[in-house]
Amino acid sequence: MHRALKPIIGFFALVGIAYFAFAIYAHFFLMDCTLSEVAQAVSPNGENFAAFEERTCNNPDKSWSRVLIGQRGTPGREVVLEIRGTSEVGLTWDTDQQLIVSYPRSAAIKKYHLGFGWGRVTLLPTDPGS
Repeated sequence: MHRALKPIIGFFALVGIAYFAFAIYAHFFLMDCTLSEVAQAVSPNGENFAAFEERTCNNPDKSWSRVLIGQRGTPGREVVLEIRGTSEVGLTWDTDQQLIVSYPRSAAIKKYHLGFGWGRVTLLPTDPGS
C-alpha cells in the first residue's frame, strides 16, 4: 500500500507547486491594477445614483478614474466621464435629474453622451484649495 501512495503524493505535490508558481506569477504580472469605488451620491428622490470609480495600476498609463450613473432597481451603470490627473472628484445631485461633478481645473476630462432618459451632468472645475 505504501508504494501505491507515492504516485498520488507526487501528483499532489506537483499540483501544489504549480498552484504556488501561478499565484506568484499572477500577483506580479496579472494583478497590477486595483479597482475601487471611492464615492457615491444618491439623487434627492433616491431613484438615481452616481459613483466615482478609480483604477490604480503599477503602470500609471493604465490607471483611470470615471464617473458612472445608474437607476435604482436597474442592472448596469453608464459611464458619463473619464477623469485623468486627479482623484479629488465631488459628486452632488442638484436635482433628481442634474448631477454636478466637481474636479480640479488641472484634470483632463472626457465626457460621454448620456443615453435617453437621463438628465444632465454639469461639470464644475475648481481651483486648488477651494
